[in-house]
Amino acid sequence: MSSKSTVQITAATHFPIKLTSNNFPVWRKQVESTLIGLELESFISGTRNQPSRLISDKDGEKENPKFLPWYRQDQVIISAILGSCSETIQPLISSATTARDAWERLNSSFASASRSRIISLKSKLVKNPKGNRTIAEYLQDMRSIADDLALAQSPIAEEDLLVHILSQLGDDYNTIVAAIKVRENPLSYPELFDKLSDFERALKEATPNPEPLLATANYTTRQQGQQHYRYPSETSSGSQRGGGRNNRGSGRSSWSTPQSHGGRQNRTNNFCQFCNIPGHQTRDCRKLSRFLKDNNITIGRTDPVTPTANVTTSGSTPMSPTWLFDTGASNHVTSDRSSLHNLSEYGGPDEVVLGDGKGSYFTEVAMMWLVPNLRRNLISVAKLCKTNRVSVEFFASHFFVKDLRTGARLMRGENLEDVYYVNLPSTLQLNTTTKVSLLDCHHKLGHPSIKVFKSLVSNLGLSFKHISDSNMHCSSCSINKSHKLPFGPNSFVVTKPLQLIYSDVWGPVQTSIDNFNYYVLFVDYYSKYVWLYPMKRKSDVATLFPQFKLLVEKFFQTPIVSIFTDNGGEYQGLTPFLQAHGISHFTTPPHTPEQNGVAERRHRHVVETGLALLHYAKLPLTFWSHAFQTAVYLINRLPTPILNNQSPFQRLYHQPPNYTKLKPFGCLCYPWLRPYNNSKLQPRSTPCLFLGYSTSKSAYKCFDPTTHRLYHSRHVQFIESHFPSHSSSSLTLPTAHDFLQTPQANHAPHSSLPLDASNISSSHVTSTPPILPHELPSPSHAPTLTSQPPSPLSDASSHHTQPSTTHTSPSTPQPHQSTPVPTPTNICPTPSLSTSQDDNSIPPPASPQARRTRNKNPKYFNSSFIKSTTLHPIPSTLEPTTHTQALKDPKWRHAMDEEFNALMQNGTWELVPRASHNPIGSKWVFRIKRNPDGTISKYKARLVAKGFLQQYGKDYFDTFSPVTKPVTIRVILSIALSQSWPLRQLDVNNAFLHGTLHEEVFMTQPPGFVHPQFPNHICKLRKSLYGLKQAPRAWYMELTSFLHKCGFRKSRADASLSIYNHANILCFFMVYVDDIVLTGNNTDFLNQFTHSLATRFSIKDLGSLHHFLGIEVIPTQHGLFLSQHRHIQDILTQFNMDGAKEVSTPLNSSIVLTPMDGSPSVDPTPYRKLVGSLQYLAFTRPDVSFAVNRLSQFMHSPSQLHWQALKRVLRYLKGTIHHGLYLKRGSSLDLKAFSDSDWGGVSTSGRSTTGYILYLGSNIISWRSSRQKSVSRSSTEAEYKALANVAAEISWVQHLLTDLGVTQSSSPTLFCDNTGATYSCANPVYHSRMKHVSLDYHFVREKVADGSLKVLHINSADQLADALTKPLSRTPFVRLRSKIGVSDGSSILRGRITTKSRSGQSI
Repeated sequence: MSSKSTVQITAATHFPIKLTSNNFPVWRKQVESTLIGLELESFISGTRNQPSRLISDKDGEKENPKFLPWYRQDQVIISAILGSCSETIQPLISSATTARDAWERLNSSFASASRSRIISLKSKLVKNPKGNRTIAEYLQDMRSIADDLALAQSPIAEEDLLVHILSQLGDDYNTIVAAIKVRENPLSYPELFDKLSDFERALKEATPNPEPLLATANYTTRQQGQQHYRYPSETSSGSQRGGGRNNRGSGRSSWSTPQSHGGRQNRTNNFCQFCNIPGHQTRDCRKLSRFLKDNNITIGRTDPVTPTANVTTSGSTPMSPTWLFDTGASNHVTSDRSSLHNLSEYGGPDEVVLGDGKGSYFTEVAMMWLVPNLRRNLISVAKLCKTNRVSVEFFASHFFVKDLRTGARLMRGENLEDVYYVNLPSTLQLNTTTKVSLLDCHHKLGHPSIKVFKSLVSNLGLSFKHISDSNMHCSSCSINKSHKLPFGPNSFVVTKPLQLIYSDVWGPVQTSIDNFNYYVLFVDYYSKYVWLYPMKRKSDVATLFPQFKLLVEKFFQTPIVSIFTDNGGEYQGLTPFLQAHGISHFTTPPHTPEQNGVAERRHRHVVETGLALLHYAKLPLTFWSHAFQTAVYLINRLPTPILNNQSPFQRLYHQPPNYTKLKPFGCLCYPWLRPYNNSKLQPRSTPCLFLGYSTSKSAYKCFDPTTHRLYHSRHVQFIESHFPSHSSSSLTLPTAHDFLQTPQANHAPHSSLPLDASNISSSHVTSTPPILPHELPSPSHAPTLTSQPPSPLSDASSHHTQPSTTHTSPSTPQPHQSTPVPTPTNICPTPSLSTSQDDNSIPPPASPQARRTRNKNPKYFNSSFIKSTTLHPIPSTLEPTTHTQALKDPKWRHAMDEEFNALMQNGTWELVPRASHNPIGSKWVFRIKRNPDGTISKYKARLVAKGFLQQYGKDYFDTFSPVTKPVTIRVILSIALSQSWPLRQLDVNNAFLHGTLHEEVFMTQPPGFVHPQFPNHICKLRKSLYGLKQAPRAWYMELTSFLHKCGFRKSRADASLSIYNHANILCFFMVYVDDIVLTGNNTDFLNQFTHSLATRFSIKDLGSLHHFLGIEVIPTQHGLFLSQHRHIQDILTQFNMDGAKEVSTPLNSSIVLTPMDGSPSVDPTPYRKLVGSLQYLAFTRPDVSFAVNRLSQFMHSPSQLHWQALKRVLRYLKGTIHHGLYLKRGSSLDLKAFSDSDWGGVSTSGRSTTGYILYLGSNIISWRSSRQKSVSRSSTEAEYKALANVAAEISWVQHLLTDLGVTQSSSPTLFCDNTGATYSCANPVYHSRMKHVSLDYHFVREKVADGSLKVLHINSADQLADALTKPLSRTPFVRLRSKIGVSDGSSILRGRITTKSRSGQSI
């Protein structure tokens, strides 16, 4: 497809409606309709799968021609969708890689079906009154909410929507609501919209629009015997006093049609204010003339342009500033601007009509109206009383203003010529005329600050004096305005390094490529020098700080005096350590991180610098750990003003830093990789990314984006102007997810640690995880002090050109620094690497004899094999925890469908009404089944009943079901090897579902599969189900019944073993729950029986035995190798010990473990969990049997010493992860055993420890290490008790072999290294010292007497059971381990890897 075939889509043309937070349904319909019309809907619906980028043919891999056209079209759709979103929504999909991804993100954000969103939308629908909105706006809002509910998969019925709408319309719509409710036929939404819109228009037409009323103010005078009356020229009945913007003036009649403001009269609209007859003005009214004449009143006329308002004056004396009390005014009015404060412009249409008939607009409004044309000031009596809580009492000659609460007189006014007035100062604030307290005034003004309140009181001329914090304490302000106090300068004074260390933890953030989520800072307050350590967990601080302290104190020859941190739990755990070493621990008060500002500011500096490096280099955020390390490296070398433009590096080391070898972060580089080539014809280098400076070597860190490996090399060529990640087509960068899907091997740390540590471990970008953050090196690897200052990189002459293979074991955490060791010429005690590779392809040897000198050929030193002993990478695919999560994934949904269909076909239940039954619940359990090579075999969903709700005697009785004993399995395997019989492995699908129930058990319907017609019914179980108490027994009974019909009989020694022995056909059938092992001497019979078994049950033929009960069975030319390396790897990973240092023995022979050892107690939960995990290793690892038995004796109350010993076992297993049992072919099937006892080995109780090993031919089949039940008075007695235990085990194995039809050529032989015990078995004389063990004596003596057992003496040096009774040192333990039968399987697995590699399969 060419570029012309790409359909061009633009947001403006195709998606004109922009997506906001309120219109997702409309926007979604727009996008779907457009893409359907363009036949591109498959890009967002997921119906069209993304084509692979590469395809394979006979010539190898090549570019897929379908990928580029698909990718171009997909990016065009993403661009259009992004452009049609508002700016607030665009960040949600800015990182989406495909249109499908962007579409799913928007759906999950705006059409989420979460319960909280549905509840919120329904609440909004119920509480959404119409208010002042129009019908169209209101109905549109309600419809939008209903649409959101529909998108959230919780649609609301249209009739319910109409009910919600009608119930919230308000009282104005009661009439039409009542009419709609009595209708027989329901209305549709469009009909309701039309009817409500018509009713809204009718309401508007029926409501009259009142004409705006004009306030008027009249003016009268009285002069020496004659009354003068000034009347307005505007229409008013009587004198209208006051006025307002809302026409609230109080008058004696209603207002008429207003006149123009200019005073011009239209005769047709004239209206007399006196007689209320239109057609003439008041001045021309004849009735008014007769009234004035009869009352001897003279009308004086003034110039119409002179405005007056509500003022009564004496003609003889002007009333300088006076305020007239007007009972008819609705608001205070003044013309004096100086009387007002806090003025605001008024832009409304209202006006005050003056006495001459002219209107005057307000110019400004405060607590009163400012009318410039007014001659006198008016006080509204109504407003004065209302706003100041006062009353006014009028008398003939005066009036009083009184406080309503106290009755105190606040003001006295006079009556002059029947007009009440009062003389007030020019600066007036009428709203404070009442006497209020200081706090009341403070509350009225909105609780301002003391400073603002003082200023305001002074400006308003209030009488409050001496306002201060002491006499004006407002509890409301103290309670609701509490905030943090300002921070003063730091009071700490230091004179040398390490006197004060600031520390803080940053995180969590997204997992980096080297699996870190946090980092911790240590800042030296004296020099401002920073040490940065990435961490996986915050708790790693408790282990990391002691190692940091040891290193810096040894280098600077001065102790850490104080440390300042917050109150985080990670630092609280350091309290005992700090107290023991005399370090002062200063902490911040709760919720006051500002006091730890030194560390907080460093956080900001480091993060901002690191993000800037990532942004400029265009690298993903998963590289943050490398960027932050580089940022710290540079920050320590940059001058800072607080150090007088010195750098922290210079202040700490008294030498200027070296800037000559700094390189741009993320640029292109070519490291010298010749030592890692397998052929001289291979390239000497490869394009890499520069990721900073090595923290343990004088070298650069170079990252190969194709292999995801990190190289440390001194010989690097830089292309500083080119950044490969700027061109996305030139490389593919890894993410944290990529590293989760690679083999989790361990890294061999470097042999020295720089003090300038910015990383706890070497940064890894290979298929192996980094060392744990708490793994610092032991003090023996501290750097060597010289007089030379540290430098980023040393000269070429100071380094060797040959790569070093020296590694040290990570016995303790190892931080790596942002600066090199303070010795530029000799960084490591051993010759340093000129080029090193942190890809773990060469692991440290498990023991000295395991060292190899062959070339570093990846074929033999494969990291996947060496560290995890698995043949293929095991991705840590997540398994869903709920059925709602699983239903979103097609793979898990398909697995659930398969399980449900199998249950239906099997007739597992029938639906019945609930009635009075109490059903148990059920849930879905999800597991990923894997092949022996680690690849995914299938996605398995299992419906499990909640059997813990069952009641004994009601819905279950017997629950016992036998399983195959490990000894039986090893015996069968040994017999099959000796006879060269085939070993078949079968798996029963849904094994427990085949059992028939005899009790009545009721269960709720499976989640996600509720019957639509009978949602309230429950399931009455007819067949057993996983999780039921009786399910294992029901399956066992069903299986044994079938085997009995086929001619099999149960073994008397092991009920889980069935034997077929007819017509010279011998067949053994072992079952462990649903895993079956089948072997025999007739292949045709095995095939026929397998077919019959598949007819009765649903089974899966897995072919030859290869993976049984988590044990990998590897056939070889001479036998079978049994390995549990995957279980060991899982334990190491689970308990974060995959990066620990290996040891050669499981227990320290010089340490005696006791219950009360004086060390602190530890949490018993992880201790017990780990011991339980190690118990499962008893199938293939007898070498750890004694260690696990001894440590299991402290599970009730483990201590720190016990926990360390338990972790030592893990360190031993890490070094011997590829060890296992090797069963050899052989013709002999004779029994021989070794018995030993450690007399009084348990020091606290005086009891002895028994250990024995039992062999069938040359193969070990049984062993045990246990504490004896009683105290023995002598070593002979202890050994004799051990002999009795072994004899009992031999008797049981003999019964088993007899059932299997195996005959032995000689009696079993039992070897014991105690002469007294050996003689007691054959000596007929009854010894008095053995009276209390007579039962054991007679048991063993009888076996020896009848010839069924021989007891022989053996030298202690040849006693193989010695390793199962006590801890041994390395040399004897390794010698006995190899003799017992525990073999190193690396050569076996390596051969399998080599074979697969040659056949073309990936390793």
